Amino acid sequence: MELPLPSTAKEDKSNTLKTTLLFESMAITEIFSRLPTFAKPLLYNLQLKPCLANSRCEGRVTIDLEITQPTSYLKLHSAEIDIKSATLQLENGCMFTELPFLLEHKPMFVTFTLPNEVDAQKARLEIVFVARLTDKTMGFCRYSFTDASAAKKLLAFTQFESTYARKAFPCWDEPEYKAKFTVSLEVDEHMTALSNMPAVAELKLEATGKKITKSKSGIDIRVYTTLGKQYLGEFALEVAGKSIDWYTEWFAMESPLTKCDLLAVPSFAPGAMENWGLVIAREPILFMDSMKSSIQSKIDVSLAVSHEIAHFWFGNLVTMFLEMVDDLWLNEGFANWIMNEALTIDNPDKLEDVFDAVTCCKPSSLIQMLSTYLGASVFQKGLRDYVQKHKFANSTADDLWTAVSEASNQNVNEIMESWTNKLATL
Repeated sequence: MELPLPSTAKEDKSNTLKTTLLFESMAITEIFSRLPTFAKPLLYNLQLKPCLANSRCEGRVTIDLEITQPTSYLKLHSAEIDIKSATLQLENGCMFTELPFLLEHKPMFVTFTLPNEVDAQKARLEIVFVARLTDKTMGFCRYSFTDASAAKKLLAFTQFESTYARKAFPCWDEPEYKAKFTVSLEVDEHMTALSNMPAVAELKLEATGKKITKSKSGIDIRVYTTLGKQYLGEFALEVAGKSIDWYTEWFAMESPLTKCDLLAVPSFAPGAMENWGLVIAREPILFMDSMKSSIQSKIDVSLAVSHEIAHFWFGNLVTMFLEMVDDLWLNEGFANWIMNEALTIDNPDKLEDVFDAVTCCKPSSLIQMLSTYLGASVFQKGLRDYVQKHKFANSTADDLWTAVSEASNQNVNEIMESWTNKLATL
C-alpha cells in the first residue's frame, strides 16, 4: 500500500550531493540525492525467479540491517519495481507487517513508514516484489538471439553499474553500503544459472557451452558461451588464468574468490563489466579465432580480459568510494595502467600495436608518471599496502595517495593534487 511520506520522516538536506563533471570546455552539473545514513544493510538473502518469456522476475529479498539511530521510516532504492508487501522484524521482538510505503520515481527511492519510532537496533526487512526484465542494459536484462542451429533463444543477465541494482531488487544501491549476499535463482531445468560465487547446490541438468581450467592460484576459471561457440573463448580462458596468477603475485595477495567465470553474450552495451567472479562481455571482446583472427584481435582480447580482472583487486576487493563520480578516473585509469603491466611484450615490433588510444589515455599516463617518478618497486609497495589495508572496504583517492606516501617517504598527496584537480584539462 502506498501512502504519503509522514511528517516525522524528515529528509536530511545535507545528503544532497552536487557534482560537476568537466569534459574539456564543457561542464555538466547534476544533483544526486543520497540515502540517509541511519540504517545500513549487513546481509541480503535474495531469491529470484525470472520468467524470460514474460519479461518479469518474481523476487523476495530479506535484508538483515542495522538501525543506528531512532527513526520512524526506512528508505532504500527501488526503480520500476512492483512491491507486493514488506515486513520488518526488530531485534527487540516487535514485528510490523504490511508496511505502507511511498515510491519516489525521480530519485528512485522507496520509503517504508513504521507505525512508531524505533530505537537503534538490528532488524530484518523482508520485501516481496516483481521486477521487470528490461531490453535495455540496465538492471536485470533480457536478450533474444539466434543460436548456431538458427533457433531463437533467450538469455538474461544483470548490469548494475552504476546505479541499476535498484531496477532488479530493492536495496541500498550506493558503493558505500557493502554487504554480504546469498543468492537463489529458480530457473527452468534446461537453463544455466550463474552468480558471483560457486553454487552451493544445484538441481538442474549439466550445463553446456562451458570450458573449465584451473589457475595456479587454485581458482576455477570458466568461459560460458552460447552453444557452438566454445572454441572462440579458449584464448580468453588462457589469458584469464595467466592474469589472475600475475595479479596475485603483483599484489602479494590471493583473490578470495574460488571461481572466475567469463560470460560472452551476443549484445552488451557497456562492452564488458568486471562483476566480481562473473565478468560479462560482448562476444567480440572475448572471442578470438586462432585460425582467422589478426594479431590486433589477440591484443584486444588480452587487454580486455586483463583489464576486467585487474578490477577484482582494484575496484572490487577495494572499492574506491567515488562520491558518485569524482574519483572514477582513478578506478578505470589504474585498471588501464596495470593491464599493460600484466601483458608481456616479447617482440619490440608489437609495441606499436599495443600503444593505442586505450593504453595511452590520460589517467593511466598519469599513474605511469607517478610510478616512474617514485620507482616501480616503491609504487608497487604502496599499492600492496593500500589493498591490504582497505580490502573488503571502501576507500578514497586520499587513502591511496597516503599509502603511496608512506611507502615512498614523499608527500604524494601534494604531488597529485595539482594533477587530479585539473585532470580534465590535461
